[in-house]
Amino acid sequence: MSQEPTQSSAPKEPIVKVEEKKLVVSFIQFLRQKVSANECTDAQIEGLEIAVQCLESAFSLTDKNYAFQPSKSLLQLLTEAEGLRAGEEEFPAPSADDIQRANALKEEGNECVKASKFNDAIERYNQAIKLNRDPVYFCNRAAAYCRLEQYDLAIQDCQWV
Repeated sequence: MSQEPTQSSAPKEPIVKVEEKKLVVSFIQFLRQKVSANECTDAQIEGLEIAVQCLESAFSLTDKNYAFQPSKSLLQLLTEAEGLRAGEEEFPAPSADDIQRANALKEEGNECVKASKFNDAIERYNQAIKLNRDPVYFCNRAAAYCRLEQYDLAIQDCQWV
């Protein structure tokens, strides 16, 4: 009996959502800004140019995609998402209400872990960390990451502590 060759189930063309392309364009803009601000060595510039070419190819970017101009830079968005305002070097001390709410979120996260809902637990710990950067929340989130076998993220949380 001869077997038919199996066809790969992978798509022939990459499936990339518009939002994903915008994210990649934002990252490329960040890289290009670093180069244009003379903040890179010649070797770094060469590496960044190669990275940009690879990203453009991998995500099928065209000139049309560069028409997207975000209202905030990727670095600003990341900083704000992590709870630190632009220009701040330290997180503000949490209020008593923030601490109480963060502890409640930690407990919700713990309940999610007990129910093996690790992604939900991580989301609760993320919310708690935004309110109060208590090392316990990072440890709990690291444990949830371990249960999802996302060891690199777990290590990052443990290093923060």
